[in-house]
Amino acid sequence: MQVPKWKLIKKNDSCEVLDLRLSDFTVSITHLSGGKTTQGHSHPGEEVYIFPEKGITMVLGNKEKLSGLGTTLYIPSGVFHQARNNSMGQISFICIFKERETIEKGGEKWTLT
Repeated sequence: MQVPKWKLIKKNDSCEVLDLRLSDFTVSITHLSGGKTTQGHSHPGEEVYIFPEKGITMVLGNKEKLSGLGTTLYIPSGVFHQARNNSMGQISFICIFKERETIEKGGEKWTLT
């Protein structure tokens, strides 16, 4: 049995994202720089965010929720979401989601859940 390894997904002046792919799920850790915001997005598939630190505001659709120490947040499928670091220092948070397969068909991307 091969031990899963963390894979660097994204790294820029705003954040660093590392993913650990398990059999059916991915655990993702984002290190978000002080005062920065993630790129907002929506997609098929549910996600759960875990905030081991306070100081992140999550935008969900047209609402904002401030994370506290140990906050867990459920993101329904298709809901726009974005994280904003309210502090001047780096804050890390965890996201867990079920793997989705993306295929290209006729020039369009399709997500299979």
